[in-house]
Amino acid sequence: MRGGEGAPVKILYIIPQLTVGGAERMLCQLVTGFDRSKIEPVVWNMGNPGKFSHPIREAGVLLIESAPLGRGKYLDALKFASFVRRGRFDMVHSFMFGPHWVDAVLARLASGAQYLVARLEVQLWREGSVRLGWGERLRNRLVAHAIANSQAVKRVITEVEGYPEDRVSVIYNGVDLDEFSTSAAGRRARSGPFRIGNVATLKKIKSQMTILQALDVLVNELGIEDVEVVFTGRSDGGYEEEMQTYASAKGLAPYIRSLGEIDDVFAEIRQFDVMVLSSLAEGFSSAIVESMAAGVPVVATRVGGNPEIVLPGQTGELFDVGDFRHLAEILNRLYAQEGELADLGARARALVEGQFQVTDMVRRYEDLYLALADRSEPFPNARAQPPEAMR
Repeated sequence: MRGGEGAPVKILYIIPQLTVGGAERMLCQLVTGFDRSKIEPVVWNMGNPGKFSHPIREAGVLLIESAPLGRGKYLDALKFASFVRRGRFDMVHSFMFGPHWVDAVLARLASGAQYLVARLEVQLWREGSVRLGWGERLRNRLVAHAIANSQAVKRVITEVEGYPEDRVSVIYNGVDLDEFSTSAAGRRARSGPFRIGNVATLKKIKSQMTILQALDVLVNELGIEDVEVVFTGRSDGGYEEEMQTYASAKGLAPYIRSLGEIDDVFAEIRQFDVMVLSSLAEGFSSAIVESMAAGVPVVATRVGGNPEIVLPGQTGELFDVGDFRHLAEILNRLYAQEGELADLGARARALVEGQFQVTDMVRRYEDLYLALADRSEPFPNARAQPPEAMR
């Protein structure tokens, strides 16, 4: 370790924002949860202060917030390079989204620190393109190690982008079970309509239109009226308007609540009977883990890391992208079978308790960083396996 034998590994984290989001929450959980005798975290937020800025500072973690690096931002780039050089970091761990390369070049040139990347999604490749831009190729050449949050993401970055397998580790997202006390966990007693929840930004990649099409089948074909769909997430572009137009045309508006971005999303999740994730692509959804922690079964598309945690007939159900009729069939069955809902929810909670707690995630990151700092040790979790089917 650069700081000397026994000194903590000093890591600079780079992230584009600290507002509401899965990557932002995950970074906050990591830097506030580390054993400081092992890991010394510093965070550089290349955006405005957000929801997670305060808890990071409250935990005593140094947090710098600045404008994004990029073309024409020469002064900011020099400040960043100078900070990295003076900080004598052992590692720079990027949580930047997409093919960013400026921070990689500056970090390597300024300090020679190991450059790590968090790879949390597969949307980049869902259209089938395998062409890497020059910025991506440059960044990938500088990466010492990549951390994926699912086996699906690992497959993409090894098979499509050409990362060597021994330079990629899989560490699943975790959830803080303190936010889901045992008394609060478990499916709510049915009172009022059958409540179908969705926690995601309203945009095409999340394909909430599939949920509305399934709702159309439930209401207008099967005649189910005591049903409600609750959308929780900010609107991105004009997709919400498309959803509203469709709902109005089908007479579905009375069966829909759109809450937008809310502070206490966990309180709302606890009120769901089932959570539906209809995405066209996913890495490893935090919304799935959080719903299961609340004892809410999940119905999700068979994409990305979803099948690694949503186990059909055990913690939820899976359906193919865009197959709204199969989704409606699943929801109709769960609507009629409260006992099945309760069993699925209990198993979902048990799986999270056993394998997806935030303390497990933090420990695995600590182990990986320590192994990377001492290359004589094998990388832990480099071949992490998905959960075994529950019996």
